Amino acid sequence: MFTSVAKGEWSSHDLRKVARTAWTDLGVDYMVGELLLNHAMKDLDATYIHTTAEGLKRRALEDWHQHLDGQGFKAIHSGTLPGQADEANPLQAMNGAGCSPIAHPSQGRMQNQCTKGEAPSQETGNE
Repeated sequence: MFTSVAKGEWSSHDLRKVARTAWTDLGVDYMVGELLLNHAMKDLDATYIHTTAEGLKRRALEDWHQHLDGQGFKAIHSGTLPGQADEANPLQAMNGAGCSPIAHPSQGRMQNQCTKGEAPSQETGNE
């Protein structure tokens, strides 16, 4: 989808860079920004920080959403683009289950994708 919309002028990674820069300008904590991008923590951080900071990430994304609305995005976030079906919420399809293969997904030491209908793994990784 991004390739067709960008027409070769930018990539989905460029969107990540724009978001990360804007989050910094909005005052989002460095670690929260890294967690939002799903970057793996450094080994020492992963040793001592055992949280996914869900509340902080949610607040950062709500601030980001409000910022985008102030830039004119409010006009488009309530509908679908032409030619796109209104798909069901993927979280509803998973019944709220997460796909992290480790107890502390922010550590990023192991990557594993859940397939549709598969229960998430409860492995704890190497500690």
